[in-house]
Amino acid sequence: MDIIAVKRKCDYPREGTIVKLTHIKDDCPHAEIRFNTPRFEKGERKGCSEGLCYLHYTPQGEWKQVNGDWKFIKAPIQQSAQEGYFHSITNTYGMTNEGLKTMTNQMLEIKNILIHRVLANREEN
Repeated sequence: MDIIAVKRKCDYPREGTIVKLTHIKDDCPHAEIRFNTPRFEKGERKGCSEGLCYLHYTPQGEWKQVNGDWKFIKAPIQQSAQEGYFHSITNTYGMTNEGLKTMTNQMLEIKNILIHRVLANREEN
């Protein structure tokens, strides 16, 4: 998997998988993933398969009123990052069955990288 960093959306490559990390100051950052891969039929290029996926971590807890203000109180025991990340796949325009499988596998790989590399590095520091 290639890694690039861009400042502007117009600098994104036209094809490939782009991962944008959001909420990076939170304990578990979120990821927005854009898939854009060429689609072929009978050896000829027939456009692109596109998809959009979101990985969001949802902490356990509840909203409570403290001194008149509403605050989110995290549960004392949080679920693991593996269980806490939820997936949302949208905009699968032109996606073939094989493209959907590839996108899902890439999304799970990105989730594992996020958990085992990004979050593991935070725990070490």
